Amino acid sequence: MHLQGTAYVYHQNEQVAYSIQQDHPVFSGDTLVTTEKSKATLQLADDSVLFLTAHTKLLIDRFLPRVNVRDTAMYLFFGKIRSTVQRDIGEYTIKTPTACLKVRGTDFIVAVAPASPKKPTKLLTAVLTGSGQSNVDFAGFVGPSITLKPFSVAGIGSGSQAEKAVSVQSMASFLLDKIVPQEEQKLQVQQVQQDV
Repeated sequence: MHLQGTAYVYHQNEQVAYSIQQDHPVFSGDTLVTTEKSKATLQLADDSVLFLTAHTKLLIDRFLPRVNVRDTAMYLFFGKIRSTVQRDIGEYTIKTPTACLKVRGTDFIVAVAPASPKKPTKLLTAVLTGSGQSNVDFAGFVGPSITLKPFSVAGIGSGSQAEKAVSVQSMASFLLDKIVPQEEQKLQVQQVQQDV
């Protein structure tokens, strides 16, 4: 829907990367990669919107929009995405190298990055939820799942369990806007609604 800079798509079972242009279709099984200083905005068929920042690699593992049910699964290898889910119907999951998220809400950010510069192979997944109905079940590959309510943040390191969620009420809007400014997000969502 919107592209700034350069991004690529790898179609399932293909070894060639294609440069993405605005209005480029994306399919289940596609892997998207953004480069330095690039951003991409995707509109899914159920009107959910994904915002990818620079240096992000995301696999759209499964996307099966049905009349009243969603079945969406993604894998975030690294980078940051912000997602606004328009309707809470069915499954919407995101896996990372260290965690699994089950989304039951509307606005959230997921980031995967090295836990420290000294240990670049040890990864950390962090989640920040937005306002309203934003709820995310968040679990590592060990330990119990936690639920992030609106305006909360939590993280999971390699081989760890989910840390207790922390409320960041006053900082949440600022942090969300660092990924995609609210005004830019509103303009892009309005554009989606006009196109529909």
